[in-house]
Amino acid sequence: MGRPRRRRRTGKNANSQVVWKRWALVLAALALVYIGARWAREPVLSLFVKVGQASRGTVEVSRSADAVIVRDEQVVRSPVKGKIVLLVNEGDKVRVGTVVAEIENPEIGAELKRRLTELNARLARFESENGRRMQELTDEISRINAQLLQEVDRLRRAINTQDQSLIVTVSDKISSLVADRTAAAGELAVLEASRGDILSEKETVMRQLDGAVNRLEAKAPGAVSYYTDGYESQLSPSRIAAFGPKVVYSLQLKAARTKSGEEVEAGTPVFKLVNTQETFIAIVLPQKDAQSLTQNSSIQIRIDGVGRTISFRPVSVGPKSGDDYVLLLASTEEFVPELLNLRRVGVEIVTETYSGLVIPRSALTSIEGVAGVYGIEKAKAKFMPIIVKGGNHTHVVVEGIKEGTEVILNPQLVREGFRVR
Repeated sequence: MGRPRRRRRTGKNANSQVVWKRWALVLAALALVYIGARWAREPVLSLFVKVGQASRGTVEVSRSADAVIVRDEQVVRSPVKGKIVLLVNEGDKVRVGTVVAEIENPEIGAELKRRLTELNARLARFESENGRRMQELTDEISRINAQLLQEVDRLRRAINTQDQSLIVTVSDKISSLVADRTAAAGELAVLEASRGDILSEKETVMRQLDGAVNRLEAKAPGAVSYYTDGYESQLSPSRIAAFGPKVVYSLQLKAARTKSGEEVEAGTPVFKLVNTQETFIAIVLPQKDAQSLTQNSSIQIRIDGVGRTISFRPVSVGPKSGDDYVLLLASTEEFVPELLNLRRVGVEIVTETYSGLVIPRSALTSIEGVAGVYGIEKAKAKFMPIIVKGGNHTHVVVEGIKEGTEVILNPQLVREGFRVR
C-alpha cells in the first residue's frame, strides 16, 4: 500500500499564507531600496552642489529712484521758413560764432542756384574759347614791353652819338612796337571786359544767394544737440530748486530731432547749445534719505543708459511734497556725452560700499545661531564660522575665511562631513 497523499490546503488559511509571502517580499524590497538610498544619497546629492570661491572685491548697496537731467541749455530757432542744412555733428563742442546750421529759402535759393550754375558754365566756356588767346596776348604785350626798353636804350645812345640815321630807324621801330602793343592791349581789354562781365554777374548772384541763406550761429560755447523736448527753459539749474517731485512725474516729453534737408516753419527749434561745464540731476527721494546724502561730499550714481558710475556733488534739497518726498539736486563738472539727450531717467544711488573678501549671499548659513559657510576641505563639507561685514542682495563681504576658499552655494543640501567630490 502506498503512502497516503498529503491533502492540499484550501480556503482561508491558504490565502493568508500567500498574502504574507507577498508582503514579506515587498518589505524586503523596500529595505533594500532604503539601504541603497542611504548608501547612494551623498553621491547623488553631490551632483547638485554648487561651489563658489571667496575673492577680494567691493560690494555696493544702492537704491533706485526716478530723476531728471537738468542743464543750462540755449535753444536756437529758425528765423524764417526754409530748408535746414546742418553743418556740425551731434555732440560736437563749438565756440561762440560757429555756424551750426543754415536755413535756405527753397524758392529764391533754387532760382539763384540755377542762375549761378549757368554763369559758371558761361565762364568755363569763355575760358575754354578765349583763355589761350588771352594768355598769348599777355605774353605778347610782355615781349613788346621788353623790346621797347631795348629800343629806347638804343635811341638814347643814338642821340648821344648824334647818329641821325639810327635815330630815325629806332624811332620808327619804337612806333611800330607801340602800335603792336596798343592793338594787343585793346584785344586783351575786350576779352577781359567780357570775362569781367560774367564774373561781376556771378558775384551779384552769389551775394543774393548769400542773402537767401540764414546762418544760425552759436551765441554761447557748448555741445550741439539736435534733440529738443520743450523743457529746456523750464528745467534750468536756477529754477529746478523751487520744484517738488511732481515735476518729474508730470513730464510729457515729446522729443523732436532736427534732420538736415527737412523744411521748417519760422520759430521751429533747430538745435540747442548745452553747457558742458556743469550738468545737474534732480532725484526723487524720501526727505530723510535726501538730507542724509547731502552730508556726503560726493554721491556715486548710475544712470540708465550710461554704462558707468558718475560722481555727483549734492547741491540742495527742494521743498517737501505731501508724501514726504523731495528733489535732491546734485551736479557734476564732468561732461558725459551719454546724458546730452536724456531727460527723465532711472538711477541707482550707491548708499554703502564694502570692500574685502566677497562671497555670494546664497552661501550663508548658520548652526545654532552661529553665522558661517560650508567650505570644502579634503573633498568634504566643513562648517566655517564667519563675520558678515555687509553686502547687498547678491553678495556679502565677510571675515573668518581665507581668500580662495571654496564655499558651497546651496548649503541646505549638505552637512558636516558631507562628501562633495
